[in-house]
Amino acid sequence: MTGIHIRPAEPGDVPALTGLLVRAFARDEFINWVYLDPPSRPRVHGGLTAEALRRQYLPGGGVQVALDEQDRLLGGGVWAPPGPAHGGRWHKLLLIPAILTAMGPGNFREFLRRGKAVDHALAAARPREPHWYLSLLAADPDRQRSGVGGALLRARLTGLRAPAYLECVRDNVGYYERFGFTVTEKLDLPPAAPPLFGMWREPS
Repeated sequence: MTGIHIRPAEPGDVPALTGLLVRAFARDEFINWVYLDPPSRPRVHGGLTAEALRRQYLPGGGVQVALDEQDRLLGGGVWAPPGPAHGGRWHKLLLIPAILTAMGPGNFREFLRRGKAVDHALAAARPREPHWYLSLLAADPDRQRSGVGGALLRARLTGLRAPAYLECVRDNVGYYERFGFTVTEKLDLPPAAPPLFGMWREPS
């Protein structure tokens, strides 16, 4: 697809990028398992995504956006560079009252249980060698399968001198293999969770 240009994300991109990411993952089986309450899912997923972008990923300089020739947002890649993480968990605590209100007590307790299991599995599987970490990659649902994701990946991976790592659902393994990633392990998640696979790419 022609007419795509990639640039670093700016704070002003967060609302539109958050909305795009929520729409793009609306049918994702893993996201729907974690955010188990359908009525509150867009609000809760969007709130936590926006907070992570602002507090964790933008300060690290790892977020890129794809735009068309009219500067309309087509997609985004959310990466963390090698080195210490930016932000902190305490920022999420500020969102707890809103999440509890949106989900209700029963769903909120189960959401915390699933979130804890996911955090533990992600941390256990994450390679210790310094690497770029791909947290999220998405194209607007209307522009999926049109080269947006590939353009974002190539923009980050071309000339990269450090390895790269990501987790993805089974259906996306083949896609990332085309960009040089290989499966390293299946993450240790609860039996009811859709499987996630860690994938590693050596610099080319």
